[in-house]
Amino acid sequence: MKSIARLISLTTCLIPCIAIAASEITLSGRYEYRSDNESQDMIGDFVCFFPEADSAKRLPRAQNDKRMAWFCFANKTGSKNLLGISEAGKKSECGLVGTATVQITAYQPSQGEGDDFDTAQLQAVLNSTKPQTLSCK
Repeated sequence: MKSIARLISLTTCLIPCIAIAASEITLSGRYEYRSDNESQDMIGDFVCFFPEADSAKRLPRAQNDKRMAWFCFANKTGSKNLLGISEAGKKSECGLVGTATVQITAYQPSQGEGDDFDTAQLQAVLNSTKPQTLSCK
């Protein structure tokens, strides 16, 4: 019998579908924590991840989803701890940025058309760079 993770499909629904990837996915890319007021108002206190193009193909998204692939970690405190984002660092300029290879679960694409964003649970950081200051532009 195939696992539940393999049976998840992104099909067209009459009402909005919620597709959650139950299996673990490994991705490489850039993580960002934005501490400026505008970003905090729009996104909140989340660390977000922008997978490289090859990694982004592993995300369970609908084929017709043409949005840029990015998501925020739903486990706010855990993701900050795993990526080395400390309270002191969060106050530097407009935030922190780095690169990492991560393992995620519970990837959930946004179903809305508004200011929503995809989310996932950060399970592990396989390797990462030390967070660097993200300058305000």
